[in-house]
Amino acid sequence: MRPGRAVARGVLAAVMLLAPTHALAGPGAGAGTSAAPAAPVPCPVIFALAGRALLTGGEPPRAAVAQLHLTPAGGVPALGVHAYVAPSAAAAKVAVLALRSVPGVRWAELDRVRKPERAANDPLARWQWPLVKLGAQRAWDKDIGATNPVVVAVLDTGVDPTHPDLVGRVRAGFDWIDMDDDPRDTHFHGTSVSGVIAADTNNRLGVAGMSWGATILSERVLDGDVGGDDCGIAAGILHATQAGADVINMSLGGPGDCTTVLQLAVDQAHNNGVVVVASAGNDYKHGNPLNAPADCFGVVGVGATDRDDRVAPFSERNSSVDISAPGVHVLTTYRDPKTGRSGYAYLDGTSLSAPYVSGVAALIRSRHPTWSEPQVESRLLSTVRDLGPKGRDDGYGAGRLDAARALAS
Repeated sequence: MRPGRAVARGVLAAVMLLAPTHALAGPGAGAGTSAAPAAPVPCPVIFALAGRALLTGGEPPRAAVAQLHLTPAGGVPALGVHAYVAPSAAAAKVAVLALRSVPGVRWAELDRVRKPERAANDPLARWQWPLVKLGAQRAWDKDIGATNPVVVAVLDTGVDPTHPDLVGRVRAGFDWIDMDDDPRDTHFHGTSVSGVIAADTNNRLGVAGMSWGATILSERVLDGDVGGDDCGIAAGILHATQAGADVINMSLGGPGDCTTVLQLAVDQAHNNGVVVVASAGNDYKHGNPLNAPADCFGVVGVGATDRDDRVAPFSERNSSVDISAPGVHVLTTYRDPKTGRSGYAYLDGTSLSAPYVSGVAALIRSRHPTWSEPQVESRLLSTVRDLGPKGRDDGYGAGRLDAARALAS
């Protein structure tokens, strides 16, 4: 908070202006409301976004006010301040400059409108430390992912569409394990990954997803812990691309170079403007191998960090890491593989880091629907928190994901 300046009584001290526009439509914290406060306020013109001139003490310069076509609009009596409406945005700017030169006026400026930070009302969100670390609330003030529809394909063990926090958020792609059109999760992994990206948010239930408006497209390419082969994963990439995916998340991988079949599929996705994200791997203590598909050209490989912004002890540290994101003690949706019951769980791994990047990519795509895949990737990588050695390094990549910065403009 900046220290205030004393204002002498009886002296014209301040002028403040805003151009008139429509009624304030700022969302309430967690409620998404658009109504202005009903209770009287010192300067109701703020909530109508009208221009105002603030003058402290005494009488305002009536000749200047008349010449500038300003209309009285309340003020702050306790401060001896008078408010005035300007007829247009251009007139407001002109009036500010003019009033600054009026004898006795100490300062003049355009008013500012403040809005509540958008916050999710999901009861478990308070324990989702990554949302705080990534600046999710400030990102959501810009876009919650619902401005323009975005589809995020999750290539994984399938997704449970009946999980209470995913109901209505999941589209069926294809099951490349059983070769049918019912890619339900028989494990838990894909359901947990999907919750990080797009759990139903602000529904007073469970956890919050990074993108409130994204749709999950489920492509089952892994048979639980058994995994899946590159041909099936490549088929999933192509199918998701053809089905209209804007972002593809692959929280999967294995040691070895990117195979030709994977690279061809990734290239096809890129040619169609799809952002492709993959986890970099959890085998740092087991030889730190390069993992594909994170190592494929054009894939955003994601490493894991903890709540203190340290590289997670298991996270790969090599050239496949392009960016890092929270991946330790992440609370998300869960499906019990033994009972099939829905719930929530804390999980670790770069598999949880990648969907945070995919979720922010979805927010960017919602806010900037005409942006190309390279533009989205550039925004992700250029707005990170540069941690560790300056510039890119093998632990953090370009740095740790920052949702607030990525959505700042």
